[in-house]
Order: sequence, then C-alpha cells, then structure tokens
Amino acid sequence: MGADVRVVQLLQSGTKKVGLDDYLLGDGNEQSIDAKTRLIRRQEKALDLKHHALAQFKDWYVAKKKERQQKKGSHENGPALQGRAITFSPIELWPQPVDGAQLVKDIIAAIGRFAVMQDHERIAIAFWILHSHAHSAADCSPILTHLSPTPGCGKTQALGVEKRLVPKPLASSNCSPSAIFRCVEAHRPTLLIDEGDSFFSLDEALRGILNSGHTRTTAYVLRSEGKDNEPRQFSTWSPKILAAIGKLPLTIMQRSIIIHMRKRKKSEPVERFLDRREYPELEELRRKAARWVANNLTALEQAPEPSFPLSMDDRPVGNWIPLFTIADTIGAEWPEKIREAAQQFKGTSGNTAQAVELLADIRDLFAEKSIDRVWSADLVAALKELDGRPWNDVNRGKGLTTNYLGNQLGEFDIHPDTVRIGTQTKKGYVLDWFKDAFERYLVHERSESEAEQVEQDNEINDLVEVSKRNTEGHVSFQKSELSTRKQKDVTDVPLSNGKNGAAQRSEWETRPWPAK
Repeated sequence: MGADVRVVQLLQSGTKKVGLDDYLLGDGNEQSIDAKTRLIRRQEKALDLKHHALAQFKDWYVAKKKERQQKKGSHENGPALQGRAITFSPIELWPQPVDGAQLVKDIIAAIGRFAVMQDHERIAIAFWILHSHAHSAADCSPILTHLSPTPGCGKTQALGVEKRLVPKPLASSNCSPSAIFRCVEAHRPTLLIDEGDSFFSLDEALRGILNSGHTRTTAYVLRSEGKDNEPRQFSTWSPKILAAIGKLPLTIMQRSIIIHMRKRKKSEPVERFLDRREYPELEELRRKAARWVANNLTALEQAPEPSFPLSMDDRPVGNWIPLFTIADTIGAEWPEKIREAAQQFKGTSGNTAQAVELLADIRDLFAEKSIDRVWSADLVAALKELDGRPWNDVNRGKGLTTNYLGNQLGEFDIHPDTVRIGTQTKKGYVLDWFKDAFERYLVHERSESEAEQVEQDNEINDLVEVSKRNTEGHVSFQKSELSTRKQKDVTDVPLSNGKNGAAQRSEWETRPWPAK
C-alpha cells in the first residue's frame, strides 16, 4: 500500500534559525502555504469534535455544577440532610415520691409479661434499667446484652419493652463508629443495638468504641476536626443494650451482663409487644424510675463501694457494682437478692448451630441407651463414635473434648456437675437437666405433627420415671457436695428453670453408662 509523502525544505534567511511552526505561520513558498492550509483544517476538525463531545455531556456537567454549588451552600447556610433528626421527648417525673422496692417488683413483672426469662435475669434487667436513669452517678456501665442460640427467642421483643423503660432510647440495627461517638457526645442516649451478630465481628473500630464506654475514665475517643485538623475529644459514655444470635467478641462479653434468651414453650404464654401501640403502664414505670433516681441521685453519687460475693471475679464485680449500689440504696430484700442473682450468671461461648446439632445427638443417645445420667468423658466418647457426625473434627481439628462439650452446652444453660454412678462420682450430666432445652430447641425437629411431639415428649418423661422405679441393684439417691452447696447459696431466689438449673438440682436415680 503506497503513501503520499511530501518533504518541506526550510529555507534559512540570514543567521536567524527558522523552525517549522515559524515557517508555516510566516511567508513561505507554495509548499509551505499548502501545508499551512492542511494544518488549519485539521485543527478546525479537531475543535469541532471537541465541541461535539462537550455538547453530549453538557447536561451532566450542568447538573454536577449545580450539585457542587448546593453542597457548598449547605455547608455555609446549614445542611438539608438525609434521614431524620435525632430528638428525644423529656421524661415527665412522677408527681409523688416512689417506693424503690415496689418499683423493682413492678419492672420485673412488666418484663415477664413480654419475655421468657429466668428470675435472676429479670432482676438484673430491672436494676439495669434503674442504672440507665442514674448513669451519671456510676463509674462503670455494663452493657446489657441479649444472646440467643437461635432466631425466634424474643430478643427484639425484649428490646422493644426496654426501649419504653429507659431514658432517651435510640434504637438501631446497624451503625458506624463515628455515628456512635458523635451521637453520644451530642445527646447521651441509651443505645439499643439489634442484630449485633451481623456486624460486630467485622468492625473492630466499632467494638473498640463500645468497649471504651464501659468505664467513665476511658469513655472517650479522639478525632481531628476542621480545616486545621484540630484534635477533638468525643464521649462514648452512655448506657447500651445489645442483642445478637450466638456469641459476640470476647471483649464485649466481658463488659456485659448477659441475658440468655430462650425459645418459648407452649406452656409459657407471653404477650406480644407491638411497637405501634401505646403502653401507658410502661411509661408510668419509666416516669417512676426517673423520679426515684432524681430523689436519690446524691445518695448514689456519694455511696461507698458496695460489698460483693467473694466468689465473683474482678471483671464481673465491676459490671455489677452500679447495680449493687442501687439495690443497697433501695434496701428491703433487694441487696441480698441482687447479689444472689449475680452469682447465677455464667459466661458462655460456642457455635450456635453446632450446639443445637450436638443437643440433638445427645438426646438420641439418652433415648437409645435408656439412661438418665452419664459422665462427661463417656458422653464425649459416645458422640465421637457416631457415624457421619462432625465430633471428631470440631475444636479446630482436635475433636470433641469435655471442655468443648461444656462450652457448647453452656449456650443452653446446661453445665456439668458432680454425678454419682455406682460408687464413683465424676463430672457429668443428668437427663433432666436437658429436658428444658430439648423442649425449646428440638421439639420441631423431632416431629411432623403435634401428636408426634406429644408422644416423644412423653418418652423423655417416661425414661426418668422408669429409672426412678427401677432402683434395685443400683445406688440409692445421693446428693453431690457440689450440688448441695449450690442449692444452699441461692435458696432465697426462686428460679423458673428448676429442673435444669444447677441451683435446684435434686437427688437423681443412678444408672451406669456405659454398661459393664
């Protein structure tokens, strides 16, 4: 393929050097005039293309320019922001003085009206609600955390009730770190954060900010603000309520009073909480709580450090000090009851879905072997012998161990205790301790119809009854020392989980497993 190539000879005049651009723009020969004409035409064509391209984006350019002008004006004249402004209605104090002891009872009853919980958990929530009103008088502020093994255990409903009882409630199912500390600095709200399992483990900055609000001394974060990046201090000191499925990061758990939510039995009716409805009785309790705190705030601020049970570790004691202080100020039976309740809280960890799977296999083993008790080591061995089950691979490949088993069952408030089989006593489990968890979490897996549910529930009850009748040839009823001590420590607080809680474990019929 040929090409038309032309060579322009630049003629120099005198000693002055002449470049191509100078030559084309100056007077030249016929060749230079022709080249100059072609160059101008190319420039005109390029300019036309540029104008055509700009014309296509004219509307976009005008819109972006207008948007920039609006943003600039919003910073200068006050913004028209998205979302809703955060506002709170002031609490109208109850007109008459309030009896603190009766107020606690009323709050406990209100919580039990809408949520299935154990008695010691309702006691803790009632005092935490008073703590949220007296937050300014505390040096430590525990997070009230609601955890459940599975969905549908009433966490969101519990948060709805608590939202009506605390001051300046601000609910959210997701939030950024900056939103937390800016909101706390501006309003000092009571934060109610749901769906915590969906984002707490992924956002370390958010966890750090929530953790910082545990004590008044460290409840601050620093940020650079303005054109000059001036360091500014923001407060994170406010009451906080969290809700999540499974478990939360350890640092949050250690700073929390953990309420273990449970699925409701059919025999445990509760009222459905509807957020769109008005509940004047709950607003009355909130007003009374604010009035009691207003009348006793000076006493709370000047109160000495309360006494606490020697069995409690340092971190839990720090969480409970503000609640102990309130109970001591109220008086009556509550100083003793709040301390007894505090000793019944236990931290747990584990994988929730796996814990339910483990619970189902344990149920099947109890039924298959027709036993009512088992030592922990024997239960671990039997579970690891099951074909097609994951128990040899859990625990980061180490397999199921007695400690891992205890952590998993702790999700359901089932804990190993001393169990006598024959003449020996070791750590183990009794069937009756599992019945509550079986009924709450496995009843839907076990049946296709209501008739099958009833039949299989009766089979579990029959196992215990048969075991109690067939006492010949076995060791008779005996209490372990550990169980006896636990019963003695909590006699004044009635428990709703009397059959599976460690506090009310009674004498059990013994049947050895595995059989010799």
